[in-house]
Amino acid sequence: MKNKILVHIFGIVLVATVQIGMLPTWPSPVDTLNLMLCVATLVVIMHPAHIALLWALLGGILLDVYSALPFGTITISLFLAVMVT
Repeated sequence: MKNKILVHIFGIVLVATVQIGMLPTWPSPVDTLNLMLCVATLVVIMHPAHIALLWALLGGILLDVYSALPFGTITISLFLAVMVT
């Protein structure tokens, strides 16, 4: 169980790093893609709900740290998207 959670945490950090560091430098249709939202929605479909909530919470906090929006905006939106899905 701990190994699976560590793999998911590594995946969250990887997706956040790609979204923060690489996506803004790509061409126009791709630079505005919310990769964390896409992956969190995919995790909802493929894994139990507690894993999807882990993705939404930790991924949102990581993206909120580097965002110009008020802190918690991305976390709340990811959390709501996971709950609705």
